[in-house]
Amino acid sequence: MIWLAGMKIKALFLLFLVLFINNCSNQNTNIKNIKQGDSYIDQVQVDNDENIKLTHLFQAANKYIDGKLYNKADALLSALDQSSFNKEQLCKYNLMQSKYNFEILKLQNALSFLNKINVGTIQKNKDDLASYYKLKYQINYALNKTEDAVAAQIKYVNYIDSSSGLDVIKDNNKQIWDGLVKLSKSQMLNLKRQYSNDSQMQGWLEIALIFNSEERSMPSNNNSVEIHNKLNNWYNSNPNHAAVKFFNVGSYKKSNNLNSSSKPYKVNKIVLLLPTSGKYKSIAESIKMGFLSAYYNNINNNNVSISIIDSASNYDINSIDADVIVGPLIKSEVNKVIKDKKNNQTKVLALNYTETGSNDSVFQFGISAEDEAEQVSARLNNLGYKNVLVITEKSSWGDRVYKAFKSKQDELNNNVIDTGLMDDSLNYQEKIRKLLGIDNSNFRKYKLSQILGAKLIHVPQRRNDIDSIFLALPANQAKQVVPLLKYFYAGDIPVFAISSVFNEKTFDNNNNDLNNVQFCDIPGNLPENITNNEFNYKQYLTEQMSKSMIKNRRLFALGMDAYNLSLKLYDIEQMPFMVINGMTGKLNLSDDNKIKRNLPWAKIKKSKVINIS
Repeated sequence: MIWLAGMKIKALFLLFLVLFINNCSNQNTNIKNIKQGDSYIDQVQVDNDENIKLTHLFQAANKYIDGKLYNKADALLSALDQSSFNKEQLCKYNLMQSKYNFEILKLQNALSFLNKINVGTIQKNKDDLASYYKLKYQINYALNKTEDAVAAQIKYVNYIDSSSGLDVIKDNNKQIWDGLVKLSKSQMLNLKRQYSNDSQMQGWLEIALIFNSEERSMPSNNNSVEIHNKLNNWYNSNPNHAAVKFFNVGSYKKSNNLNSSSKPYKVNKIVLLLPTSGKYKSIAESIKMGFLSAYYNNINNNNVSISIIDSASNYDINSIDADVIVGPLIKSEVNKVIKDKKNNQTKVLALNYTETGSNDSVFQFGISAEDEAEQVSARLNNLGYKNVLVITEKSSWGDRVYKAFKSKQDELNNNVIDTGLMDDSLNYQEKIRKLLGIDNSNFRKYKLSQILGAKLIHVPQRRNDIDSIFLALPANQAKQVVPLLKYFYAGDIPVFAISSVFNEKTFDNNNNDLNNVQFCDIPGNLPENITNNEFNYKQYLTEQMSKSMIKNRRLFALGMDAYNLSLKLYDIEQMPFMVINGMTGKLNLSDDNKIKRNLPWAKIKKSKVINIS
């Protein structure tokens, strides 16, 4: 045995390591990190101090992990003898193992190594503390343990290198806020009790609870005046809190959002602009009834008046007398309104999204599949999946969904490895077989048989360059594709989808075709208790729809949220961090004046829909 840094390393391993360092290559690695890792190994051979040698080995492992040369990192870490480590070295080893296992998506292993670390032992090492809390929130987010993830990320803020820049701090704080608004009130109160002596934690939780003060009852019951007063009180008590900096930095349109001058705006007159005649009449009717349902159930209307204008007829957006205009619905009309709108005193809540520009007085809101595709991409990234196979419908709708997904993947520096297009004219079996590379596997077997001149026993192999699959298909197509994925040896690859995959009306509890598919959908369309909230969205939505004799759940929910948003547009503009618990998801304003939806996630297991948010 050879002794190195107080630990045993097998002589055979040393020979292997030298060869491995010099000869191993991987086209996906970060060359700079690899070279830095190799240089640390070189230092091991020249330094005499055993503790310094061990430090170099840990540094090398870290660089190999960052460079995605996981075999090299694993070989190095596996060779170390932990029995000779002191407390600090053991913490460092567990930290490296946790990072390595997280990168290769062995999440439970990663959490197990992290839980072995005594935080008190590394209390004086700021870099190790930063790594510890960063890993802790990353792993817990990936395991859907949002409560633990948020707490760890708030801790992480204290150890972010000041040289990282404002954007890094802003992004981290945004993640904290995004995590906080996913928690129920009971979860927030639990964290307050757990971290009663942590002022930063308390500040974040207190401001999040302000937006949870109505027990998630019907979203329209939130009192704007009360929210403003509570926010101002919070600001006066926490003028130097990290949340203040977050709410006032970056691309937010207004500064000093949380000062005493922030006052609520009273909406008195709303005009609903919908195509109540023509080919979009039925769609408009569902939205209208949802809108009116929210209006009649709002106990705080205070004589708000509603007028309805048929957008199928000629209208001048600048001549409409209203505090808020809700609509139009058709994308071409939204484009025209954005271009023509001149009166900035009247806010417009358009019920569709456009990519043709923006207008400060025009807000965009809808239930687009593109929005959901972006959320799938973000979820894949949070779970550590970087290389996705996309299967979508061959249509203009499928093309839009794909472009939205691909754009988000590019933003996150993740990959779309391949794409399959499905339509009714295609042989699904043939298409999936080719997409998964089964034909290539069979061809390799055929060529090898020719070379060897013998028959070979062969089990076809699927391609191994994908770690996840994204489905953008209607339910009927998805039910054909998912079983074929399993048939062609891809049953172990996680499948993610948008809401189109789940049709509640036709979903058969005896149908296992969609088992293990994960998808997002509006809270009001998922089974009760699926969203982990105090308020039963589905029950409420069902009750209101039955009164209106409307069956389109998503459009009805859109109408309900449109009314509640119309009362809050002025508030949201002042406080873009504001999150509204809507029937179509958690709603907040993005930098481009679009209302974004954060949706709950569910999974089909044994034909039942279960919560995984």
